[in-house]
Amino acid sequence: MRGARHIAGHPLSDHSATTSTTTSTSVVHHGREEATVTTSVLRIADQRAGRFPDVCVLSGVATENAVRVQAVEWSGRSWILGIPGVVSVLRWWPGRSSETVALPVAATVWRMWNRRNTVALALMMFGLGLVVIGAIRTRGAGVVIGVLVIVLACAYRARAAVNYWVACRLDPSRDCVIVQPTHRSFDAQARALFIRSIT
Repeated sequence: MRGARHIAGHPLSDHSATTSTTTSTSVVHHGREEATVTTSVLRIADQRAGRFPDVCVLSGVATENAVRVQAVEWSGRSWILGIPGVVSVLRWWPGRSSETVALPVAATVWRMWNRRNTVALALMMFGLGLVVIGAIRTRGAGVVIGVLVIVLACAYRARAAVNYWVACRLDPSRDCVIVQPTHRSFDAQARALFIRSIT
């Protein structure tokens, strides 16, 4: 177990996240090397002490790289958290709590997610540019096209988050964060760490 490190030359970065309860299903997700997708539980106390598994949350391979993600209170569908800005809004929404979580991520997994995330954000900026230009020139068609590009970019990013990233939901009542999906090797270490911290 270790504290958070830098990943593939990138500083620890804030991304979004979500959850459920600990279950396993035989499903192969895009870009993930595991045959079983699992939901894992991490204690906030362990996170604050810098204790977490040392294998990639998605591929299960040993790694010294980690990123920081934001876990938020959310009971709706997890894919909604993949829409740009949703986690930030929930993080600052009155009455809702959030927590910064460190997760180990292999460089290959990071590259797959970061590439798609960058494309989605670039498309959003392009669409926003079309909206601004269309509004300045009073061209309704440009505004409409820009809005459509933004909507498509948000949908692409949400789908990419489901297929190539994780969601982290905060459960303040249990003082824990639920991470989904996770590799079974990560889950085994998370379970061992959880049991050790409460005994």
